[in-house]
Amino acid sequence: MADWTDRAACRDEDPRLFFPADGEREGQRKWREVKAKRVCAPCPVQGDCLEYALARNEREGVWGGLNPDQRAREADRRAALPPPPKPALVVEKTCTRCGVVQPVAAFTKDAKQRDGLNPWCRGCTAEASRRRRAAEQAVA
Repeated sequence: MADWTDRAACRDEDPRLFFPADGEREGQRKWREVKAKRVCAPCPVQGDCLEYALARNEREGVWGGLNPDQRAREADRRAALPPPPKPALVVEKTCTRCGVVQPVAAFTKDAKQRDGLNPWCRGCTAEASRRRRAAEQAVA
């Protein structure tokens, strides 16, 4: 099973607290769910538990602090949401030194930058390197 279960607040609880017993009456079910949700409330992995139950369409028990009816409503709510926007494909970038918009291929990679590319184009970077080497040679 997933490693989040090792950190779950319910790991040492009786599983019967979270799942209905055969012949369970309405009042018993409600009280059992209240007690189960009290265990879930402070749980550090409550979100992981809920995602697990929603992904597997769990139809019984309390998962992530929600009973089956609440999980069904949450699944319906999520299904009604628009899909997340796809990240835009970067094809051009503006050099912060010369200000020219150039294709991405004109920039070297730099993991420190948000878009993964150096802020200066290859031409500006090469020119700055040449000037730096010339200044170092003049001093030496």
